[in-house]
Amino acid sequence: MTQSDMDATTPKYLRNKYAIVGVGETTYRRGSQESTRNLATWAINNALDDAGLEAADIDGMLSYSGNDSTMSPFVAGDLGIRLNFYMDVHGGGSSTEALIGIAMGVIEAGMCKTVAIFRSMNGFTQVRIGGTGARSAAPITGDQVHMRAYGWQSAGQMFAPTFLRHMYDYGTTSEQVAHVKMTHSKHASNNPKAFYKTRYTVEDVLNSRIICKPLHLLDCCVETDNATCIIVTRAERAKDMKQPLVQIRSVVGRCCKPRIDMHYQHGPISTVAGHYAKDILWPNAGVGPEEIDLTGSYDAFTFTTMLQLEDTVSARRVKAVSTCRVASSHSAANGQTIPPAAISARGTRTG
Repeated sequence: MTQSDMDATTPKYLRNKYAIVGVGETTYRRGSQESTRNLATWAINNALDDAGLEAADIDGMLSYSGNDSTMSPFVAGDLGIRLNFYMDVHGGGSSTEALIGIAMGVIEAGMCKTVAIFRSMNGFTQVRIGGTGARSAAPITGDQVHMRAYGWQSAGQMFAPTFLRHMYDYGTTSEQVAHVKMTHSKHASNNPKAFYKTRYTVEDVLNSRIICKPLHLLDCCVETDNATCIIVTRAERAKDMKQPLVQIRSVVGRCCKPRIDMHYQHGPISTVAGHYAKDILWPNAGVGPEEIDLTGSYDAFTFTTMLQLEDTVSARRVKAVSTCRVASSHSAANGQTIPPAAISARGTRTG
């Protein structure tokens, strides 16, 4: 499907019909000493307060995890919520975007009216995605024989071949990509909620220890214990709520490459799912990348920020240095693409 095949002006598309009305989060810690169940209720309560809603106003709930969290019905029960619809899915990455789309769909279908979407995890004290702790102690089963048996234990080890290939094909250097961390840490230093507020230089990134070639320690995101929640409902209803109207123009989530299990069997391996997602995202949104002034990227690694920008805006032809120079711009006033204010220093939301 290409952009010319899609007409997002027809009624079947939901541009601007839905809105995010509340956002809630816990603190970001290493050593929460709380269950994911308690963290989830904390984040959802904060989102309810942000939206000016009561628990009884929620009748739908969605979550995602990697077998490291608490299911929606238990969390809803603790909050005194009776659900008309719930779903808990396995996965990470773009699961938040996917669940926003599902929330819009189930509300559109009349299955519920207002949906709370949460992610709750003890990503440092319990199940660590970095390859240590409970996850590393689990036996190798099923499809894991294709990865863990050969040393692909952590997300960094799984992504590393993609990053190395990008360096080989486009001449990308670690120094160029380190500008992403430099810029993210600058924005994070201004955020009172940031776990780390240190401003790092390119030299700091390059001098940090190697975790998995080509990834240095400071190329990787932070593992923390936390929960977050967003609330989605119809834009018509949102107009009467506490916060300014934040409409959803377009959403793409869980969009895949041809082989997500063994992505290295389908080249180029440095292409990410944004290459395919852009053909859904932009037509549905009714705008193009040239009209976007501010972006937030999933910065599991410095390289992923670069790859997302390249593929989502069809800029693969642009040398990596150009992308990284954009990432190192410090002013949004000139319409530059700025990485998120504190994602890198507040901890990964998934894997």
